[in-house]
This record gives sequence, structure tokens and C-alpha cells, in this order.
Amino acid sequence: MIGQTLGHYRILEKVAAGGMGVVYRAHDELLDRDVAVKVLPSGTLSDQATRRHFRQEAMALAKLNHAHIETVYEFGTQDDVDFLVMEYLPGKTLADRLSGTALNEREIIELGIQIASALQEAHDRGIVHRDLKRPNIAITAKGFAKILDFGLAKVLRPVEEGTTEFLSDSQAAAGTLPYMPPEQLKGERVDARADIYTMGAVLYEMATGLRAFREQLSSRLIDAILHQPVVSPRALNPRISSGVETIILKCLDKDADRRYQSTKELLVDLGRVQFGLSGLPTPSSALLQSHPAARWRRFAYPALAVLALASVLVVSNAAGCRDWLLGHTVARKVFASQGWILIADPENLTGQEFFDTTLREGLAIALQQSRYLNVFPQSRVFDALSRMQRKEVAHVDEALGREICQRENLRVLLASSIRGSGGRFQITVRGLEPATDDLLFVESEQFTRKEELFDRVDALAKRVRRDLGESLTGIKNNSLPLAQVDDALARRFAAILPRYRRHSAASVWRVKSLAS
Repeated sequence: MIGQTLGHYRILEKVAAGGMGVVYRAHDELLDRDVAVKVLPSGTLSDQATRRHFRQEAMALAKLNHAHIETVYEFGTQDDVDFLVMEYLPGKTLADRLSGTALNEREIIELGIQIASALQEAHDRGIVHRDLKRPNIAITAKGFAKILDFGLAKVLRPVEEGTTEFLSDSQAAAGTLPYMPPEQLKGERVDARADIYTMGAVLYEMATGLRAFREQLSSRLIDAILHQPVVSPRALNPRISSGVETIILKCLDKDADRRYQSTKELLVDLGRVQFGLSGLPTPSSALLQSHPAARWRRFAYPALAVLALASVLVVSNAAGCRDWLLGHTVARKVFASQGWILIADPENLTGQEFFDTTLREGLAIALQQSRYLNVFPQSRVFDALSRMQRKEVAHVDEALGREICQRENLRVLLASSIRGSGGRFQITVRGLEPATDDLLFVESEQFTRKEELFDRVDALAKRVRRDLGESLTGIKNNSLPLAQVDDALARRFAAILPRYRRHSAASVWRVKSLAS
């Protein structure tokens, strides 16, 4: 294939090969960019009906627009060769990154949030990956995670419900089987919770450098997945926190009903660990294999739980303690259509003054496009501070924002932070219930250049709207790119963000500036 042309894609080099085809790096002669071309195995699409079905599935995948999902561009056929054109991602896979070594906890959580948010985007559209594993997660040159081959397992390796997919011993050792959830091995119906199980298997490897089940023969591996408990991650890597271990073990529960029921729940708990919040139940001893360290922790957990509870009683209110005791990891639904939210001033940990106001204003203007929610305006924040006799306050942090919400009967507080390290920036947005300080959701975006700020804030605002209950249709019909929304904002950014200068003279819609 090297040197040949498929459509307007010139094949340059072979990148990888697997059961679902051979991947080549190719050059798009039309758009002058490198792409990845996956050539499907001969005979995979045996007739026109199958080919039409695959095209429909491929186009559904092409509609997934998420920073951590590989973009699908096109499906084509030429001279009986079927191929899929996708985003080219130079860098390594997570399998290359691990190579038998564990990641530090910060990397585990950051990559975990990126992968889980990508899964949530797909699950919200009814798409299940079905084949998530280390080789299917790319780590870009900038250190971001991207999920590959989304949904292709179901299309290219369809398995009838009620049957079990058996693999050879070699596949068991290196392929899909180590990541299969018990319900799939038993031939039961697979839903989004299967992806949560495989997510747990990936997190386990990130935390320990080892597979959760390491048997080499398929028969023994299947028995282990179905019947054997996993070794405690902390027994293998004591440096990870109990919170991370709890998340991993809950994902890997053999009973799908006891796992996280959605990736949104998983994201909330990842956010709790990232920000050091309480609320994670301790892992069940039944999930842990009788490893010496695991046995010690089985008896130590009750004592540690008492100490943790004492800490919670000191720093939390009674409602927060009650939720912690009940093991609640997701706050109850508190927001309804036309409810009010307050956006606190962000915690700027970058040391760059540029982000002091731009992040909050960008979020406010992006969210004001919604007809589902109301953003508490800055003028009313000043009025509230005046009534509280705190007119001199210039920065509304999370604690003060919670107090304002309680006084003004606002349903959700939106707290955000931005941090920078090694030329990378990460924005994290948290939705909090002011009365109880319950964490409702966590969303995160990363970027490397300030010019990307608008795009990342746009993406965050859409996900916040979805988290608050707005329909996908409502979000789609009432969303414009932030750079087109407000002339004044674009002008203030123009000196630093040259790519947006063109928007300042031709804005298509204006939202009243919250700074007034």
C-alpha cells in the first residue's frame, strides 16, 4: 500500500496492524494534512448492505466531537478496498507509556478524567466503545489522552447477544479478553457499564503497572475474571491513595449493578480525589484478594474510617457528614429549568494575570446563551455584597460564593480553577450545591496555547449545561462559538489572541457584558 493513493489520501507508512485492520499514516492531498487511514481486512464488508451499515455507523462516530476522542473524517471504498480516515495522532499509546511501570497519582487522575469525559460524551449519544484497553488510548505529544477505535469493535467484530466471544490463548494474553467484563463473558447484554469495567481495568494498570488479572491461558483468565477477586492496588503500589483504590475497585465490581452506573458518577469521584474532598466509601473486602497487604487493610479500614469520620466532623457540616456516612458519591438532582447559578471567580494558579478575568467572563458569556439556566449577573453580586456589608471585596472565592448562593437562594455554585505546568494549562470546573457543599459534577479541559482558551471554554460550557439537565437539542440550538458572541470580549483578547481579531468587527450575536 505504501505510495498508493486511496481517494485523495497518499499512503506514506504503516503505523500499526491488528484484528480490525492495518493503520497507515497518509497525506490528505486536498487539505494538506497528515491523517490516519485504517484499511479494513479483506472481506470484512462482504456486500453493499453491510457496507451501508458500516458507513452509517462510521458517520455516527464522526459526529463525536470531543477533545479526547480521535476524530473520524471519512469512510471510503476504492477498488474493493474499504478504508476509514481518521485524525492522525503522533505520539505513543498508553501501553507504550506504561511498559510495566505505574503512573503517579496526578497523572492517573488527570488521564482518568480525560478518558471518562470522552466515554461520557459517547454514552450520552448511545455509543459504547466495547474494546477500551491500553493500546486503544493514545497519549499525544502534548501528553493528552485520546480514545481510538470508538465503537468499531461492535461494527467490525459483531457478537450476537446471548453468545460468548471466545478468543485464543494468544489473544487472551495480549488482546481484548483481559479487559472484558464478566457479563460479556457470560453472554449477557452489554451496556455502558461494560466500558466502566474496562475503564477500571485501565486505571488498575495505570496505578500498578500490572493487569488486574494476569493469567496467560484463556480458560484460567476467564475463571479469574468471573470468580476471583483482584489484588488490592495499594498492596502493589502503596503510594496511591485509598480514594483512587476505591474508584478502581468500584469500576471492577463483578456485579454491574454495584459499579458506577454512569461515567458522570465516576467523574464526580475522580473530582473528589483530585480536590481532596470526602465522600468516597471504603472498598468492600470481598473485592480484594487475600494478599498479605490486602488482608491487613481489611482489618485496618474500619479504624481508618473512624479517623476519617473524625476529620470530616471537624471540617464539614452535618448534612455533609450524613451524606458521607450514607456513602453518597453523587449529589441529588437540585437544578431545574430556569434555575439560577453563580459563577465564582476562578482560582488562578498559573501566575499569569491574563487568566484572572478572562476565564470567568468567558464562562459567563458562554453560559448566558442557554435558555435553560440563568447566570446571576455581576451587578447583583455587587448588590449582595453591599447587603452583606462587604462592598470592599474584589474577589468572590468559593467560600464567599457559597454564602451568596445561600442568601440569594441560588441553586448551583460554579467554581473553577486554572493551573499551568510544563507549558500545559488545565481548566477544571466544579458544580456545587451551596447548602450542603455536595459536588454535583466536575469538568476539565486542557490546552497548550492561550489561543485555544475560547474553544476550551466553549466545550466546558456545553458540558456544564448538559450536567445541569439541558437537552442536547437545546444546547445545539443555542450555542455559538464564544469568539463570535461578544465584541468587547474579543477586542480585549485581541492583543494576546490574534486569531480572534477577525471576529471583533463582525460579531453575529451579542450578550450583555457581565462586567458592566
